[in-house]
Amino acid sequence: MKHKKRRVLTISMSFFLLSLLLSSNTYAKENKTSGINFSDYFQHEYNPSQYNLDKTPHIAEKKDYYALAKEQLKKQNPKQAIHYYKKAIEQNPDDFKSIFELASTLYSESEFDEAIVYFKESESIYHQNPQLYFNISLCYMQKGDTENTIEYLKKAVETDPSYTKGHTQLSSILHKEKRYAEAVEHLKIAFEHTPDSFQIAFLLARSLRETDNFDEAKEYFRKALEIKPDNTTVLIELANTHNMLNECEEAIALYEKALEKKSKHYYPQYKYGEKT
Repeated sequence: MKHKKRRVLTISMSFFLLSLLLSSNTYAKENKTSGINFSDYFQHEYNPSQYNLDKTPHIAEKKDYYALAKEQLKKQNPKQAIHYYKKAIEQNPDDFKSIFELASTLYSESEFDEAIVYFKESESIYHQNPQLYFNISLCYMQKGDTENTIEYLKKAVETDPSYTKGHTQLSSILHKEKRYAEAVEHLKIAFEHTPDSFQIAFLLARSLRETDNFDEAKEYFRKALEIKPDNTTVLIELANTHNMLNECEEAIALYEKALEKKSKHYYPQYKYGEKT
């Protein structure tokens, strides 16, 4: 149901200030939901089991440049490792292992353009793995190229519809781009596969609220609370959602509960107005 104009409830100033200040402070400190560090999911090393290949076309020549590259990585000398990976590829242009790990090393060195070139080269050899597309999307994300980031994340989840981290990353970017309906679609898929994920439940609730699906938003805020019952940010967001619907008693009860869980003092920084 669309609500063209909603006046914020006249609740005591302590609840009102608590709502805004906790939303701005604890959101960043406790959850970091919209700032998930998806680079943590970057796969640096080639894993044969993920690519369904019994053997990669890695050939030992007079000099095993791949082994030399690995040795240099152990010595924390990525520049020299990159040199040896390229030598290995010169010997065998179809050496998927060397190409993939070269691209990963370039990514680690913030050489994103070159990393993309080699990831796409490895894609031409073996392209049916979502992790490869995910890695490419991270390169574009680091470059600030949102369009290509979304394109390759979509390729990742199309390749494997159950690829949860692909759906989660994609929905996070779509939410940031204010494409909330699309974000909801991917978050629901992700939550089906990981129903114990606090971050997904919380972001899904916020995206649903942005599409005016308030009842469903409240449902997922409560699911997030089931996972982290003492999380004050979720309490405040759920209270704010009741507040938007003029559900005064429910909102006040949740603000009071959040106040009980917080011992710190917050100082006024904002003024309340109307939500249109």
